[in-house]
Amino acid sequence: MNTTTETRIAEFATFMAKAEQEVIEWSSLRGRVYYLLRECVVSGRLPPGEIITLRGVAKALGTSMMPVREAVMRLVTEGAIELNPNRTFTITRLSPARFIEIRDIRIEIEGWAAELAATHISADEIDNLQTLHSRVEKASKSLDLTYLAWNRRFHFMIYKAARKPELVSIIESLWLKYGPVLNYFSLEDDGRLRGNQAHSAILNAIAERKGPEARKALAFDILTASNFILPKLTDDYRP
Repeated sequence: MNTTTETRIAEFATFMAKAEQEVIEWSSLRGRVYYLLRECVVSGRLPPGEIITLRGVAKALGTSMMPVREAVMRLVTEGAIELNPNRTFTITRLSPARFIEIRDIRIEIEGWAAELAATHISADEIDNLQTLHSRVEKASKSLDLTYLAWNRRFHFMIYKAARKPELVSIIESLWLKYGPVLNYFSLEDDGRLRGNQAHSAILNAIAERKGPEARKALAFDILTASNFILPKLTDDYRP
């Protein structure tokens, strides 16, 4: 794990601390470390195949080794990080087949979540969703790497508006595996442009309370991103 990796983790932790978001009351240092590392992975701040070390993560987050070890092993169990035979850790790399399988599952359940959100979302949440959409667009134009985090927050505001916590948990588990690959390639200009266009369609459908249209737009977003990524996702791809 090099200093660049440590810097990316530290910068992401700083961004999360400053970003306008719901207040999280940490019950323990372990919870904070797990949350920050999970968000760093799923938001694509660490690309697939990236090697990380417990010592490097601890240094980046300014904490001891123990909570980092617990967080990393938990993410190994959840499929976001791989433990290699030589005891090193890498961010999970999906094969094309696994990528397609998870994509198809996402289309079904995230599309359903968007349809439910169109019914249950509040006016205030729609306003917040519009704000997030604007931030995603602004960050994408300058290749600001916070684009990845704002994009994730945009999606999960929709899913949480479905008012089904168990559904959100399932989606979280899929993003842990899928997010690093998706976001690694989404940093390219075409991927970000297409994503912004798809987000506009999703937002408009939800704001107009058109559930089936929101579901269709969300599915289109996932499929369009997949079609852009798959040609690049060979079995031996490297970040």
